[in-house]
Parts: sequence; structure tokens; C-alpha cells
Amino acid sequence: MIPQPPPTVAYRELMVSASGEPQRTESSFIDDRDTLSAAVITLHDQGDADGRSLRRLRNREHVLMTVLGLIRAGDSDPSVQAIADGAGVSLRSIFRYFDDLDNLLCAAVELGVQQAMPLSVIPNAGEGALELRIDTYVDTRLRLYGASHEFGRIARNRSDAIPALARTIRGIQDLMRCQARAQFEPELERLDPVDAEFTLDAVTLMTGFGAYDTERRLMGHGPERIRIVWKRNLAAQLSAG
Repeated sequence: MIPQPPPTVAYRELMVSASGEPQRTESSFIDDRDTLSAAVITLHDQGDADGRSLRRLRNREHVLMTVLGLIRAGDSDPSVQAIADGAGVSLRSIFRYFDDLDNLLCAAVELGVQQAMPLSVIPNAGEGALELRIDTYVDTRLRLYGASHEFGRIARNRSDAIPALARTIRGIQDLMRCQARAQFEPELERLDPVDAEFTLDAVTLMTGFGAYDTERRLMGHGPERIRIVWKRNLAAQLSAG
């Protein structure tokens, strides 16, 4: 079994930020070593002289990128054959890299999350006038959801059957709630603790991935329509009381 690449530093620290630690700036995410680079260093440290493990690792990464590419192209349930053909590897090789299809899907979603999460960073959270903070918050959410919509839908749909996906979604949801709290802290602090929590629930739900998916896919709304609706709703919710 080849070494499994660790989560990127960026993703780990984003998840830590859900517990209240300060966020990093977007530029600091861009400078992080990616998954493959970190694993290559690990292999070098282990003295992998023949390069076979490195080739397997690169092939594994290519398989994951192929899965994400197929999903983003509209294939919500790519077959193993389509994945193998797209990645240029054999069916047998895929099951050397991954225990089963659920494991492959989890790894692909994890990679997609690592790629998309830098878009969630809100610089200078909680600073400035409410209108400006609403604009920044909504625009950030729309960029994130636009980049992750296809694989995000699949992750949500399969999370009941795959506990690892459910844990990933819960971690991201905790992060989104933490960011909303930081961005609108001045308004929340003016409320009593119970009302503040209810308001935070409302803000998180009305600008969550589920709301975005419903408006985009079921209601047929484009990004600009969603932007207007969310900004109006946030202004009404956060200006109340």
C-alpha cells in the first residue's frame, strides 16, 4: 500500500478555525504545499529510490482529479471504467490505490474541498459597515458554492450512506457558522445570547449550500438573482431589533 497523502495544511487550519481560532489570509493558503508535494517529500525522506511509490502516488492523484473532472462535467455517478479511461490507468490499478468506490469518492471530495476552501476566506471579518460586510459575505459564499456545486451535491446526497462524507460536511458547516458569527459579530453582540444563536442559525441556513442548490437548480436562479435575495434577507435579519 502506498503512503496516503495527508490533508493540506490549508484544509487542516481551516477546520481548526471552526473552533474559534483566527482565520488565515487568502495569500497564505496559496503558499501551502499541495497534497502531492507533501507526499513526495515524505517518500524522499523514506528513501524511496526506485520511484515506484512516487509514480503510484502521481497516478492516484490523477485518478482523483479525473473523478472531479467527470463530476464537474455533469457525470454525477462516474463509472469505474470511465474513471480508468480518463486517468489512463487500469481498473486493477484503481483498486490498488483505493479500497472501494466509497473510499475513492471520499478522497475525491476531500481533494475538491481542499481546492475550493481558500475561496471561503473572509479577510478582516467583522470590520466595516454592515452593508459592506453583507456584500463581502455573500460574494464569498457565491464564489465558494459556484466552485464546489457539482461535487458538493454528490457529497450531500451520498453522506447518509458514507459516514466519512457526513463528517466532512459537518466540519464545513461548523466552519461556515463560525465565519458568519465573526462577520456579523457587532450585530449579534447587541442581542441576548438566545436571540443571537437563533439569528446565527437563520443567517447560516439562508446562505448555506442547501439554499444555494435549491435556488440554482430547482428555482433556476442565476448568481445575480441569488445575490440580491441573500443580501436583502441578511439586511432584514441583521437590522432587526
